[in-house]
Amino acid sequence: MAELEGGVWGQIMLGLAAIGAGAGWAREKWNKTRVEAAAGEAAIAASEGEKTIYKMMEDRLSTLEKEMQGVRAELSEERQRSRKLELHIFRLESLMRKAGIDPPVFEG
Repeated sequence: MAELEGGVWGQIMLGLAAIGAGAGWAREKWNKTRVEAAAGEAAIAASEGEKTIYKMMEDRLSTLEKEMQGVRAELSEERQRSRKLELHIFRLESLMRKAGIDPPVFEG
């Protein structure tokens, strides 16, 4: 009977060891799944952050393009005004010379 009991106890211990090993494997699998899920969520968060930054940069670029169009228009107007002023000065100097007056020297 002692052998039978030892065999039963051995079987019980073997069963408990199998259950423990199975539980350890299940816990490891569960932890691995949690890590993979966290990595997936991190990738999604990073992607959304990049998308937000891209949108902000795109909006800023559009704003800068509009501002640049305004600056170009102002520059074009200033060039036209400057050219008209130069022509006016040339005419005035010409009239002054014809009238015998020496125009002042431009020191610019």
